Amino acid sequence: SASLAAMLPQPSFYLKNIDALTSRRNTVLRLMREQGYISEEERSMAASSSLVFDRARGIVNAPHFVVRVTNELNDQFGERVVDTSGYKVITTLDFDKQLIAEKIVKELGDTFVKEARANNAALVSIDPKTGQILTLVGSRDFYNKDINGQYDIISQGRRQPGSSLKPFVYLAAFERGFTPETVLYDVNTDFDLRAGVNGVVHNANRKEYGLITMRSALQGSLNIPAEKTMYLVGSKETHDFLGRFGYSPFQEDLGLSLVLGGGVVNPLEHAAAYAALANNGGYFKPVSILKVENE
Repeated sequence: SASLAAMLPQPSFYLKNIDALTSRRNTVLRLMREQGYISEEERSMAASSSLVFDRARGIVNAPHFVVRVTNELNDQFGERVVDTSGYKVITTLDFDKQLIAEKIVKELGDTFVKEARANNAALVSIDPKTGQILTLVGSRDFYNKDINGQYDIISQGRRQPGSSLKPFVYLAAFERGFTPETVLYDVNTDFDLRAGVNGVVHNANRKEYGLITMRSALQGSLNIPAEKTMYLVGSKETHDFLGRFGYSPFQEDLGLSLVLGGGVVNPLEHAAAYAALANNGGYFKPVSILKVENE
């Protein structure tokens, strides 16, 4: 009862933040004790109990997408209004594609998670010309508590992007007058520590290719030319350029290690940035709701 009373101001927030709910519940229990509604023994016993939620399996279709849409509606209109309004919501979801996406994530995820030393998988697809989210699978099993299946990796997660930020660094260089045919020296380089790199940088295969064009360097995903390109662009300029593709600001200046995946990005933002590349540079912020009608 104390927990239910504690979550009344923001039910959705507290359901997703158990530590915050536990703290607020304990405040309610303390006030009940001070006002004489319960004994100290009852307060202590209740405060020491863990909060465990077993959500009903009410959402069957596209559960992570439904939760995302519901949260967006709650943020825009307020939870009480959404719960009682009877709104008709038109979303971007392509349900046929969603079923295919769920099947792929489940089958391939179950097959390869052990080999990849992971426990989960996720998938999102976006229409590059509109930014509309067509499919969203936040985990390989929404109802599997062992993998925290209700956590939406796509919308909420932060993951290291590896070398997949390299195209944006080269693109930033092209905008500054460099071209795909610009030549760099692909030789082991001891970068200055002020550039954010500690020691000599190597390519993944430990080989060096000498004079190489930016086109070939990107094609081979070579580390040394990528870091040299970011050095030419500048660290702040690279961060600003990534912001134009929808990436949230990085918490710290990672130096040249950023281009090799030294930071973390949100998977949905990452997919939207690549959608912009597919749209000849035209960026659209990801959209999941098309229309809300009050019936």
